[in-house]
Amino acid sequence: MRWVVLTKACISLPECITDDSSIEDTITTLAGFIKEGYFTHISLSEVGPQTIRRAAKVHPITMVEVEFSLWSTDIQTNGVLDTCKELGIHIAAYSPLGRGILSGRWTKPEDVPQTLKDQYPRYSDENFETNVKFVEKIKEIGERNHATPAQVALKWIVTQGEGIIIPIPGATRKDRVLENTEAASLDLSEKELAEINHFVEITEVKGGRYAADHEHMLWG
Repeated sequence: MRWVVLTKACISLPECITDDSSIEDTITTLAGFIKEGYFTHISLSEVGPQTIRRAAKVHPITMVEVEFSLWSTDIQTNGVLDTCKELGIHIAAYSPLGRGILSGRWTKPEDVPQTLKDQYPRYSDENFETNVKFVEKIKEIGERNHATPAQVALKWIVTQGEGIIIPIPGATRKDRVLENTEAASLDLSEKELAEINHFVEITEVKGGRYAADHEHMLWG
């Protein structure tokens, strides 16, 4: 997947940019649009470290959007986080609350929307009991700090990237937005962060991020 931050106008990519186009061709074309004043920054989504490096050689990359949360930590081991640190590229962490489950609002398999179960294996009934352990852990730490599980999950994210990771949680209610925003003032101790890191390291996540027929679109 690739995406562009458009700051002045919405445009359609020319026909020369196809699924078979190289990342160099794509970025060269987008850089041309920048020169013409259509927008000012280029960002990428769900790409691997080599693609990031190749793109950055053509034009500065402002941001890379990836899924990153307590149970989606691929960027810490596949080179994406290290590459972005090296090149000074920010990371937009989408689904930082695991599409809602890490907020603690779903306590049993029946609570999970069927649409999530249909599209994402880790939300299935058979995987729920294993994966909900992540919620139990951050709820425990949240209770020590008078914080919600969502606030703990978000605060943990921003501590992982030396200031370059920006979580982008979604919300449909004002109180949820305020709750998420207040995560910035949460002060987790080094011991608590180490406790969470250890838990994440030893705890298995059951089920892929996406259905098998979509996995080929990740880390391209």
